[in-house]
Amino acid sequence: MTEALDNTTTKEVVRQLLPFLSRKGIPITPENYRIWFEYFLGRKEEIKKTLDEMLASDVVFTSEVSDKLYNKFFVRDLVEEDTQKLKIEMETADSVSRKASELLINIMKDILGSAENTSGYGDKLKTYMDDMEKAKRLEDMQNILKNVLRDTRETANQSYVVHKKLENGGEELEVLNAELVNARLEARTDNLTTLANRRAFDEKMTETIELARQGRPFCLLILDIDHFKKFNDECGHLIGDKLLKHVAKEIQGACPSTAIPCRYGGEEFAVIFSGALDAATVTAEKIRLAIEEIAFTVRGRDIDVTISIGIASIQKGEGTKDVIARGDAAMYLAKKCGRNNVKTEKDIPAGA
Repeated sequence: MTEALDNTTTKEVVRQLLPFLSRKGIPITPENYRIWFEYFLGRKEEIKKTLDEMLASDVVFTSEVSDKLYNKFFVRDLVEEDTQKLKIEMETADSVSRKASELLINIMKDILGSAENTSGYGDKLKTYMDDMEKAKRLEDMQNILKNVLRDTRETANQSYVVHKKLENGGEELEVLNAELVNARLEARTDNLTTLANRRAFDEKMTETIELARQGRPFCLLILDIDHFKKFNDECGHLIGDKLLKHVAKEIQGACPSTAIPCRYGGEEFAVIFSGALDAATVTAEKIRLAIEEIAFTVRGRDIDVTISIGIASIQKGEGTKDVIARGDAAMYLAKKCGRNNVKTEKDIPAGA
């Protein structure tokens, strides 16, 4: 959880920060501001230690050095992120399994206990019938009847309690299942764009390859934002993240409901498309046009955003790597042909 900062602390940090950046010739970008704000705040030991060592060594804080620092401290690697999510999913699954097992064991104990009590109730009734035959006085018969009513009521109450526990147990199992479903979803979702992440892509591709072997047509779209590295260098990673969100939103909006858009890595996206190459090309053009029309303004300057797309059809008998290789080749051909372009495996020159 992020610690709340009072105004006095913030003002004191800024009072030191801005003159320092000016003296060191470090540009006041959002990334540099965040790095050095944390340094002067002093609440993250790793940042303080690293920067103290660099300052003592008279390191020049070039844009490359600043980028590395920002990536190290504030940008989580996608593979690391997926690994952490997998760990959380496994821990959740283990916890849910343990809780469900304990719940079912307790319910079974209640059912067995109820069965034993019901069996005892039958034995009591036989005893009461014998007593009734032997009873001579009305008072004795009334007492026997009272006992029968009492035991009958207790048995009914026990059955009701077990029934309610069964109902509650079913509800608890639904809650536990929802926890597990949520953990699985989180483990397969990219934090920044909310698209399916690389792990989800790998799983879906394995399923898709199997379906393609059964004769169903599928295609893979590989999409790469044009000049994204230059954009990041000029505008900073925070603005770059905003652009990635915009592009992801347009990709998702242009895809049919049967397609699965994913963040493949960095500025690269992928779409697993259910359908033939012609239909996939129509969707790719729709995506390209939607991104071309993005109105993205940075510091009062309009930025042109375009994307290059390569498409490969998934053939029977091939693996994921084969499809990705052809999709990549088509995408790089789109880059070579001027970017803001869609190319398919059919456009790749023979022998390339």
